[in-house]
Amino acid sequence: MPVAVESGDRVEDGAEKAGEGPLPELQQKALEFLVAGKSVAETGRLIGVGRATMFRWLKRDAEFRVAYNRWHAEVESNCQSRLMTMTDKAVDTVERALEMGNARAALELLRGMGMLKGARGVAGPTEAEEIRRRDERERRDRELEDLRMELGI
Repeated sequence: MPVAVESGDRVEDGAEKAGEGPLPELQQKALEFLVAGKSVAETGRLIGVGRATMFRWLKRDAEFRVAYNRWHAEVESNCQSRLMTMTDKAVDTVERALEMGNARAALELLRGMGMLKGARGVAGPTEAEEIRRRDERERRDRELEDLRMELGI
């Protein structure tokens, strides 16, 4: 997955990890600016391409999308991991808030994380057969999506 590294904040392992070729230098630079938090329009200005070009890369250029999506997935995963480590603290806060008579903020956090009554649990399946069924369903869905892409539908 693309990550910014100390040596000049160059994004490494973007598209090459999945066997695609490396990004052209201009796209590599664009990805570096996006990873650094620049907007699409600002990134385009900084590298000398129009906003439309930036959006075309993000929507239609497979290699660029792969690199961008991997970076985005890594950010999401890191955020989710950090939030999961804070769950115990949230529960402790709820306990303290309840003891003090003010649980609103802590309860809202738990509700947002799906930890309250009626919310679907965040843990994955606990039965191997269910995992196998889900994996098979996801594999078939990917194959169907690939076929749709090939046929242009």
